[in-house]
Amino acid sequence: MKRGFRLLFTTLAVMLLCASAGALTFFPAGGVVNAVSVNVRQAPKAGAGKVAKLKEKAQVTVTGEITDESGQRWYAVTFARGSGYIQAEYLSVADEERIQAAKAGGEAVIMRAAVRAQCADYNGLGKTWNRLFEINGLPVPEKGLAVTLAPDIPFSLFSRMKSKSSKSPASGSDLFLYTPSARELAEGFTVTQTVNAVNSKQKEAVWTVTFTFAPAGARPVIPPGELPGGTDKS
Repeated sequence: MKRGFRLLFTTLAVMLLCASAGALTFFPAGGVVNAVSVNVRQAPKAGAGKVAKLKEKAQVTVTGEITDESGQRWYAVTFARGSGYIQAEYLSVADEERIQAAKAGGEAVIMRAAVRAQCADYNGLGKTWNRLFEINGLPVPEKGLAVTLAPDIPFSLFSRMKSKSSKSPASGSDLFLYTPSARELAEGFTVTQTVNAVNSKQKEAVWTVTFTFAPAGARPVIPPGELPGGTDKS
């Protein structure tokens, strides 16, 4: 039985302040570059020397997290060619605690997840956007993502929208937890999220993001063209 929710849990207020997805609580953890390319720096600050440049989907091991004097979050990482620091915004980091909790659940289920994002009114902010979706800190690729969930164990959902417009760029993100029931895991379910992308002039584009979960082996519930990276239909 499918159902959609706009979740407004006050207990998650602290989580909603996070700049990137994942309620990561321990290291090491796997990380995936979620930008076209990103600089790995010698120290956790914007002006530090460059160690390397990694391309989108490059994998690293995250060994720690640091916040600099300006409030910018950085991840300490190691990779095949060395080690350094990457701005947290450009790295999707697996929420290992929630992933392991789900796998350890006695009724763990593998679900296939897909995402559809629609904007009812772009409000003059352009129709071309960079989109990032994560489940438990894992990026959801265009073909969807297989995730392990368990009844009554919460998992994290994250969406980020960034306008590609150079004249009036806008950005917005939202992070929250959802706790599935045993029935939802058996039959499939949907969770609906609202992302408000605002630019410097306070113009706003409101996105509706729908995460759809189906038991592994079930038929796809969202056409490939509507997955992340597909053409927006609104």
